[in-house]
Parts: sequence; C-alpha cells; structure tokens
Amino acid sequence: MANIVKYLEQILKARFGRDVRLSIHNAIDAVNSSVEGSAAVAETARRGAETAKTAAETAQKKSEAAQVESKKSADISVAAETVALAAKKQAVETLTDVRQKLETGYFNGSKGDKGDKGDKGDKGDKGERGDKGDKGERGDSGVTVPISGMFNLIGDKDGNLWVAFPDDSQDYAQFETDEDGNIYMIVSDDEKGVGT
Repeated sequence: MANIVKYLEQILKARFGRDVRLSIHNAIDAVNSSVEGSAAVAETARRGAETAKTAAETAQKKSEAAQVESKKSADISVAAETVALAAKKQAVETLTDVRQKLETGYFNGSKGDKGDKGDKGDKGDKGERGDKGDKGERGDSGVTVPISGMFNLIGDKDGNLWVAFPDDSQDYAQFETDEDGNIYMIVSDDEKGVGT
C-alpha cells in the first residue's frame, strides 16, 4: 500500500490551484501505482498457485498411473505363476503316466519277423591273457598200454618222467638230457631227436 500521507500534506499546504491539482494528481498516481503493483503481485501469486496446482494434479495422475501399472504387473506375475504351477503339475502327471506304461509294456509292439543272417564280421583282436587259475586236484591214476613199437611218457607226482614200453618190446628207445634240462631221444649213435 502506498504511503500518501506526504501527498495529503501537500494538498493541505497548497495555496494555488495549480499546486492543489498537482498534489491531488501525485496522490492519485501513487495510489494507482500501488494498486497496480499489488494487482501484479496478486496475479503472479495466482499464476504460481495455478502452476503448483497443475503440477500437483500431474503428479497425482502419474502416481495413480504408476499404481495401476504396478497392479497390472502384480496380476501378470500371479497369472504367470499359476500357469507355471499348472504346467509343472501336467508334466509330473505325464511323466508318471509314461513311466507306468513303460513298466506295463504298453509301448511294446508285437515281435517282428526274424531278419536274414548278416555277414560274418572281422575277427576281433586277441584279448589280454587272464590270470592263472588255481591248481586243480590230481586225478586218478590211469593205466596206459602202448601199442607195439610205441612208448608213452608218464609224469608222476614227484616230477619224474617215465617211459612206458609194451611188454613185448625188444629194442627200447634211449633218452638223455642236456645241461639246460632238455630231453632227447637217441635214434642212432650219431644223432639226437627233437627235444620234448
């Protein structure tokens, strides 16, 4: 509000019409300027209030939209979880059904006709030699009877090697051993047979 006290004093002190008019003009102009300034301030304040209101409304709308989107996301998440649980249940039921059918032979078809015999495959590589087995029990003694002109070689439990001839043999084969333990049959005075 304009301070017009000094203008009022000027009006009261003015003695000439021209001075009175000037004092009145100055006082009214001061009041008018004060009013216009207040009106401008009020208008600025009003516009600021409207801007703040608009911003608040916009923020509220955004908040409401965010709440709506959040609810949609939550609903989608719940729906997806429900679908996943249903799919899991269905998968377990299907697996159980297939397992039962396998156990009961449901998928086994009738036996087909026997096919033609295929070609013989290549001989495989010789396998590794296995471990030596335990020594077996000694069998019952046997009786061998060599035919005429022949002889048998017989080993006993003490590791001795015996030569058996027919009873009617006249010429017995002669044997000898060398320093390596090889046994030779003498077929003449000058030669030795193949070691046995």
